[in-house]
Amino acid sequence: MFEPGPELRRVEFAGLVSVDPQQTQLPDAWRSFPAFRARPGEALQLTVTQRGEADRGPDQLSLARDWWLDFDGRGFTVKDRIAGQVQGTRRLEMQGSARLGAVAVSGQPQFITARDDPNKAGVELRDPNVALTADLRVPAEGLHPAISAVDWDHDFASVSGTLHLPPGWKVLHATGVDQVDDTWLGRWTLLDLFMVLVIAIAIARLYGWAWGVLAVVTLALVFPEWMAPRTVWIFVLVGEALHRALPDNWLRSAVRGYRLGALVTLAGICSVFAVQQIRQGLYPALEERGRDDFDLVLATAQLAPPMEAAPAQDVPAAAEFRPGALDQAEVDFDGAGGERQRGEEGRMGRPKNEAFDEEAEELQQELSASSIVKSKRASLSGEYRQRQQKKLREYDAGTVVQTGPGVPRWSWRSVPLRWSGPVDRTQKVSFVLVPPHVNLALAGVRVLFLVALVMAVFGVFRKRRVLPPARPNPAVGATMMGALALGLLLPSSAAAQVPDTATLEQLRARLTEPPSCLPDCVTSPRMRLEASGSALRLVVEIHAAAQVEAPLPGSAEHWLPSQVSVDGSPATGGLVRVGDGSLRIALEPGRHEVVLEGPLPNRETIQLRLPVGPHRVTAKAEGWTVAGLHEDGLADEVLQLTRTSKQDAAQPDTLEVGTLPPFVRVERALTLGLSWEVTTRVIRATPRGSAVVLKVPLLPGESVTTAEQRVEAGAVLVNIRPDEDVVEWTSVLPISPQIVLAAATGAPWSEVWEVMVGPVWHVEAGGIPPIRRGAEGLQVWMPWPGEQVVLDISRPAGVPGETLTLDFARLTLRPGMRAVDAELQLELRSSRGGHHTVALPSEAQLQKVLINGSQQPIGQEGQQVRLPIAPGVQRVQLEWRETAALGQRYTAPVVDLGAAAVNAEVYIEFPPSRWILLLGGPRLGPAVLFWSYIVVLLLASAVLGRLAVSPLRAHQWFLLGLGLSTVTVFEAMLVIGWFLLLGWRRRRVELAPGWFALRQLTIGLWTLMACSALITAVHAGLLGQPDMQIEGNGSWAGSLRWYQDRVEYVEGVGGLMPRPWVLSVSLWWYRGLMLAWALWLAWSMIRWLPWGWQSASQGGLWRPLWRPSPPKTLPPTTRQSGPVPQQPVMQTTVTPRAAQSGVSEAIFMSQSTDSGGLIHEDTTPRPRASKFRMTDTMEAPPPPLDVELDAPRPTVARHNASGPQPVRPVAEAITPAAPGRPRQAPPPPPPGKRPLPPIVSGEDDDTPPP
Repeated sequence: MFEPGPELRRVEFAGLVSVDPQQTQLPDAWRSFPAFRARPGEALQLTVTQRGEADRGPDQLSLARDWWLDFDGRGFTVKDRIAGQVQGTRRLEMQGSARLGAVAVSGQPQFITARDDPNKAGVELRDPNVALTADLRVPAEGLHPAISAVDWDHDFASVSGTLHLPPGWKVLHATGVDQVDDTWLGRWTLLDLFMVLVIAIAIARLYGWAWGVLAVVTLALVFPEWMAPRTVWIFVLVGEALHRALPDNWLRSAVRGYRLGALVTLAGICSVFAVQQIRQGLYPALEERGRDDFDLVLATAQLAPPMEAAPAQDVPAAAEFRPGALDQAEVDFDGAGGERQRGEEGRMGRPKNEAFDEEAEELQQELSASSIVKSKRASLSGEYRQRQQKKLREYDAGTVVQTGPGVPRWSWRSVPLRWSGPVDRTQKVSFVLVPPHVNLALAGVRVLFLVALVMAVFGVFRKRRVLPPARPNPAVGATMMGALALGLLLPSSAAAQVPDTATLEQLRARLTEPPSCLPDCVTSPRMRLEASGSALRLVVEIHAAAQVEAPLPGSAEHWLPSQVSVDGSPATGGLVRVGDGSLRIALEPGRHEVVLEGPLPNRETIQLRLPVGPHRVTAKAEGWTVAGLHEDGLADEVLQLTRTSKQDAAQPDTLEVGTLPPFVRVERALTLGLSWEVTTRVIRATPRGSAVVLKVPLLPGESVTTAEQRVEAGAVLVNIRPDEDVVEWTSVLPISPQIVLAAATGAPWSEVWEVMVGPVWHVEAGGIPPIRRGAEGLQVWMPWPGEQVVLDISRPAGVPGETLTLDFARLTLRPGMRAVDAELQLELRSSRGGHHTVALPSEAQLQKVLINGSQQPIGQEGQQVRLPIAPGVQRVQLEWRETAALGQRYTAPVVDLGAAAVNAEVYIEFPPSRWILLLGGPRLGPAVLFWSYIVVLLLASAVLGRLAVSPLRAHQWFLLGLGLSTVTVFEAMLVIGWFLLLGWRRRRVELAPGWFALRQLTIGLWTLMACSALITAVHAGLLGQPDMQIEGNGSWAGSLRWYQDRVEYVEGVGGLMPRPWVLSVSLWWYRGLMLAWALWLAWSMIRWLPWGWQSASQGGLWRPLWRPSPPKTLPPTTRQSGPVPQQPVMQTTVTPRAAQSGVSEAIFMSQSTDSGGLIHEDTTPRPRASKFRMTDTMEAPPPPLDVELDAPRPTVARHNASGPQPVRPVAEAITPAAPGRPRQAPPPPPPGKRPLPPIVSGEDDDTPPP
């Protein structure tokens, strides 16, 4: 039978025949091992195929990177997250020009060192399971930087990253990456290329090849842009082609309307796009970060949140790569210095080193379960390992842990980068960047080319084949400029867009952000323990910094209280039991006294776990002994209560001296921290009952520090009692470049060597391979007699770096008429204590200093304020006041932070009594958009002034639009549209009765709304605040916000906060100008309203919706005879209108030629031309004659059976001639026109005159 030990070695068998152990009479415990049949003379041969830990292959590391490009483009700030497993790698180093700033492993800050090459900074790895975060700086060389894809001198199994671009920057192209999204060239698809070529060819065929070439260039520049006109070109060109191809019929008329609608749509889309391009070029902070456009299918918007430097926590990189694989990974490196305190597992989360302890305990369990050690024995306890690991993480006084350059917190345009498969350390990635000034120039070129192309499509540059008007129709320009003004007036608000998933997750993380004190929200100053024979009572004082659940002492395996009270009241609510069987209680912020009472179980020993380690513990036990309580009041993580009995007193104190023990095991645990320590344990391998006496040799230079142990001739005298299993002592080693561990030969023991290395040392092991690797650089060997391990040890030198980092700075200014109140908020992260100096303005008077929310008695020394700094994160707030009058130009004061900083903000809360005209500062800040509105208003006024549809001239349009800036765009369009509507009404009077009535009603309603808009404009101008359309970075007129990503520290100058400026005047200037405008408007309305009334009443205010039917006339029954009464002789021209069976109609247009008769006028309103009916016996009327419009206006005579009817004038009244005076003859017709023939009256019958 053979019991394998794969952690020690792997072997192959030969020489014996293997049998089934289940078919033998072996003990049940042995039947799971390989069994062999041995006959006399046969031997089992064992061939060792592998010693120590099995080869698990290469390292498996994953890298996630975030690049933040500086606002000035001179470098990148990079944050790396590395997760995975390493097999033999014990150190990670940088390569190239990258400068490592700060590193945290499993949430613990690490000391950055360099070995041979000072440019290759790195950190030591002490755990095979890596969870590392790092902050570094990478320089950017020009607009085409070529940087390393990993920056680490190591290969990675997978790499992904995100490039964060500041406002105004774009990526034209990226190489060296397998997949990249959202670059300018990457947005092109084959469909886009196909559409560009089709549109360009169509434009070339319709408008000429020169315009086709311009279309290719324009569309190539425009197509990848946001909100660019794309599909609408197809509709415009289809309408143009059909309009040219169809004959002149009703279908062509319909196509004409469709073409006009497509052109108007194209003009509107291009106007909005042009406004957006100019805005993005001039003010990058107003950039819309979406992907949707005016295409048939709108893409999903991907807007990032407004630029905000609010504190946020990052997701651990380990969770991104292998969810749940690295539970010990913290949220992110926050630079909190200091050491881990005892009882840390009670701080709202799993302890970071619990996994490491479990690995060490698992190793001991595996070793104790081996058949090599048959007896029960003690092993290295978890408490011991925690104390050793705590020592390993210590640094000496001269060691300075770097805090790094600081990581930006802004979020703007992001470009995801992905690599497929493994990535080599030599992999390079290059970007072609487009800076803001180039984007501005490209925006201008796009707008100019697009305007030229649109004007060509509208036919401005085309020679018309039809009769052109007297001058180019300015309606196109008016439409474009109106839409452009409309686009500029519309505020761009990101709140109207639908945020993407990443933005929602970030907002959720901010809303559900845990308390900043985690995991140190609970502490216990003191605890009192009272134990009797059958009961236990604990009084624990707990201080809570936030509303949390505090873990309580005890566990389900040993003891849990039966009664719990908080501050003298029973804990009826908020008491819960967690998965490990312990209790937690919900506490409000503040000091609490928690009392736990309960019976003790009938056991000899009881372990009491203290999840929140009290600073001082007092115990009073009757019938119990308390282990784990130190003389100074400190307690271990677990207290052990042991019952006292009479048998203990009767136990003899003398030792039984016997022969040498059969076998023991010697364990040496080396801890290489600031001081080198060795813990040696001698463990019995035989049953109890006899004493063991040994001489265990010491290592070279080893000095025993345990008082009870005797040392003779470089060996420790070991004497184990018959009832004992373990003897332990500690010693120290001198620091040396090499340690040799050698196993004794011929000694009655086996050896186990364990080495744990601190982060300040680098160890290279040679000799036999280890059987196990663990946390804190743990390596374990189990040598054969005579084997050895050589440890070559070196101490890498520290890399210079920052020990104080300003992660956030916000200067809030509240200027008044006589003084300025200022507030400076700082978030500092330091790795060592000390002081930091901040310089205030020369006129500043310090009012208050708060550190972490508590006011501090700190005074002002001239302009300087010395702030006490403790290791970790501190939030400082300074408030001061300056005596200064607010003038026309206000500039932020000079504030020296005393160090470099990231995420600098300046807020200016401007008083409402000032009228802001201009402002300036960092690129990411507010902008006054009113002046761009003025430019557009000038252009629109020039175009509208050329339209002869209203009495307004160009300067009047400008003044009117200037005052309408106080109202909404819709109200302003109402006023402008009122003038255009009345102008059209004045030019086109005649409409069908129904359309005429609808137009008159529309004019009336529009007039009311326009008057209301003008009244609103006057009211807002005289009583309201000026709207200068201030936007950008969440700013408005009352709160101006600027952001700068980095504040550089210049020797002799300092780290100066940004100094934005504001140009303003008193609000009375605005009031006076608006009063003058209101008076001008009232004076102008006196002339505009009569014009409006004349335009609305041209041709009548109202007309009936239908004509009354003419009265029916019956034919006469008898013919009248006699002389025909004398009637004025009329000259009549008959124009036939229709001829039907039985009835004929004709229009008589007559001109009086009578010289003396009286003409009776019909006062009944009728149309200009009258109709009369003739019977079928009437002669056919003469053919129509050309009538000159300038000829004398005719009158209309109606004839029927009863004779001629009174004559009604067509356009002007006919005045009868005075008696006795002949009527004047009409003027002769113009040359080339025939005169109207006279109308000769016929007989008084039904026959009309000829």
